[in-house]
Order: sequence, then C-alpha cells, then structure tokens
Amino acid sequence: MGNNKKRTKNKVFAVFTVIFVAMSVTELYISNRALEVERLEVFIKGLPKVFDGYRIAHISDLHGAEFGKYNIDLANVIREEKPDIIVITGDYIDNAGDVGMVYTTARTLCGVAPVYYVPGNHEYGSKIASAVFKDLETAGVNVLRNQSEILNIGGEELILLGIDDPNGPAGMITMQRAVELVRDKSRAPIVMLNHRYDRAEEIAKLDVALALTGHAHGGLIRLPFTDGLIGPGRVIFPKYTNGLYEIDGLTMVTSRGIGNAGISFRVFNRPHIPIITLRSK
Repeated sequence: MGNNKKRTKNKVFAVFTVIFVAMSVTELYISNRALEVERLEVFIKGLPKVFDGYRIAHISDLHGAEFGKYNIDLANVIREEKPDIIVITGDYIDNAGDVGMVYTTARTLCGVAPVYYVPGNHEYGSKIASAVFKDLETAGVNVLRNQSEILNIGGEELILLGIDDPNGPAGMITMQRAVELVRDKSRAPIVMLNHRYDRAEEIAKLDVALALTGHAHGGLIRLPFTDGLIGPGRVIFPKYTNGLYEIDGLTMVTSRGIGNAGISFRVFNRPHIPIITLRSK
C-alpha cells in the first residue's frame, strides 16, 4: 500500500512538473515573440485642431529582431493601426552582425507610413553607426540627430525633435540647445524623440510637450505593482519603463521595446508597440 501511495505521489508530481514547464515555455515565447499594441491618448496644450487625432506608432529597441521576413509581421501589426507616422527611438540593431536587416526592415516600415528615427547606444556601440544611418536614409527613413522636422497640415505645425544618444560624437549640442534652435523657427508644440527614458527629469525642464523614449526594455521582468525589475546598468526597480507618464508637466511615453540585447529575455513583458493618438487640450 505504501509503495502505491508513493507511486501516485510521483505521478502527480511529474504531471505538475510537465504542466509547469509547458506553461513556462509558453510564457517565455509570448513574452519574447508576441507583439503587443498599446493604444494611448495624449492631450497636448496648444495642439492645432488639425492634428487632433494624429496617430504615432512608436518602435524602440528592435535590437535586430525580425518578426517575419523583412519584419513584415511587425509592419502588418502597425499597418492595422493606420498611423500617420512611425517613430523609432534607438537601438535599431544589437551589434554589427545585424547590419543586413537595417535596409530591408526600413523599406518594409516605410511602406506603411513615413518613418523618423533617432540613434540609441547600440548603434554607436556596434562601431557601424554611420553605415546604419546611411542604410536607413537610403531606405527612406528620416534620421534626426539633434535635428527637427516641421510637420505641416493646412499651414498648422507640429515639431518632431530627434535627440542623438549621449554615446554619439563628442561636442554635439545639448538637448537644451536643440530645443532653443527649434524655438528660433517655430512656437508649435514639440514632440521629442529620445532613446533614453532615464533623462525624463532633464527633459521635463525643457519646452517639450511630449517625449517618446525606450532603452529600459520594460525592466525585462515585470511583476504586479512594479515598473520593471532591472534597468540598464543593472538599476533595480527603474522608473518610467512602460507606457504613459506625467512628470513635472511633461508627458512621456516609454516603449518596453521589441527585441532583446545580447543574451537576455523578457518575462511577463511582451514586445511593445505604443500607438499614440494626439488630442488637443
């Protein structure tokens, strides 16, 4: 009788072990390969009425990942959202070995909507940043490195300001100076593209209506009541890693990113595509 009970317990344990492993494998797949769209409305003071309803698809931290050939699955998910523009806030590649996907993915995305891009730290860390920028521009992407683009609808304006990554060339202008140069041209609301989420307080001191950021990958592991567990540089419990924030008058949207850096993975943290609809305030 005792042996029968032991065998029964072993069978139950084995069944639960198989279920646990299967659930863990499924969760890891979902967390790393199942794209998630998050639709957000952002109210901007002074936004011209013609831009009310303007939609921005936000990609960050692709890290060379591919969802379908030439990232066609990624493009199709975004296409269904009917964005007016797509913005990419850095870390398009993970390392120099990803150079082959730069042009093809960019062409795929440009087939959906106009694309604007700012660099991240991995472009510079790869030592092939100039080649990446060239391939993106050849594909039709607007590369903004401490530069702005005036979006014009019916004579009304909205400014996209792209900030280069701090790992970029020495001596480049500051964020403050980049904003000042914009204000020499226009008083329209500024949407800033900036790879690094952890510059939020610095951005909040500037004349910026909305900042779009990435870099933290959502803190890699997300549990209830946290903003992610691990940030860049092994920061524990980083702030501003996911979605919509209001910071001292600044509205910021942080993408949890799409790909992974090096040997890393996500848990309860699906690849993330914010779709931002602008509203007049």
